[in-house]
Amino acid sequence: MVSGLDALVVGETQITHQVKQAYDLARRSGFARHDLSPLFQAGLAFAGRVRTETELGHHAVSVGSAAVALAEEVLGPIRARTVLLIGAGELAELCLRRLSAAGASPIVVANRSLAPARELASSIGAIAVPFSDILGVLERADVVIGSTSAPHAVLDRLTLEGVMAHRDGRPLFLFDMAVPRDFEPGAREIPGIHLHDIDDLEAFVARGRDGRRQEAQEAERMAAEAARLFVASRRARRAVPLIRRIRERAEEIRGEEVERAIRRMRGLSPRDEEIIRASTSLIVKKILNEPLQALRSMAIKDQTGELLARAAELWGLGAEEAREGLEAGTQEERGSG
Repeated sequence: MVSGLDALVVGETQITHQVKQAYDLARRSGFARHDLSPLFQAGLAFAGRVRTETELGHHAVSVGSAAVALAEEVLGPIRARTVLLIGAGELAELCLRRLSAAGASPIVVANRSLAPARELASSIGAIAVPFSDILGVLERADVVIGSTSAPHAVLDRLTLEGVMAHRDGRPLFLFDMAVPRDFEPGAREIPGIHLHDIDDLEAFVARGRDGRRQEAQEAERMAAEAARLFVASRRARRAVPLIRRIRERAEEIRGEEVERAIRRMRGLSPRDEEIIRASTSLIVKKILNEPLQALRSMAIKDQTGELLARAAELWGLGAEEAREGLEAGTQEERGSG
């Protein structure tokens, strides 16, 4: 869910940003039309409501802060600890900022393409190195975080065994955020290595979940209501062309009868004629108001369009004209995106 209710860390806003980026890309590419655009807009608007109307976001813990907390459970305070970050994507940036806030130093960013590593490192004064230089950094690092998009492990067990042989028994905390994994799972068996991955976060996050459970339940209730209103609004839009045609038909009848009556009443001033036209127009609008409101409500319950077709016939629209009106309503609904 866009609001983060289904995220590993409930209430985390990263999923909202990812969905917004995906929507912006789809819109610029011309793919977020028809029903998709209003659906995305409604979802993003609801995510904003969850942040402002509940305390869920205040209790949220980011993946980056969870990784730091796990590392501190193993190593103690992370301040002044050397950290190696492998990868330069969005998750890496989140971790980098959390590590910096926790006082980790120095922080080294390694990536197969050096330019992204330099750009990310420069944002907080970290150090960027090419991927080929990581073995030397590994020997002096305390924490290593993997967040690449590589299709296979970037550090295997044999490499890590070699690294540990040059560390004089100092422990090494590895946190693997990548899917597929950046670190070979067999590294868990190497003495001195503490390997954790995204799966391990579930147990950690569960410790703080109680404080978010009540807020999450309220957000889920809000989500159900928002979904109901969204569906209702989309169905109600199908009645718009029919309502327009009913008003047009009523106005045609009113106009014809008023002009016929005016021709019969000789001696009317232009002012009198204008008053008659305005008054009869207002009468028609008032007469139509309640029935058309009922028609909107009917459209919300009408899943097949059958009720709207019957309503069109009741208002004197032929079957073919009614069908065209319903099709126009569907096209207008889609075109609104």
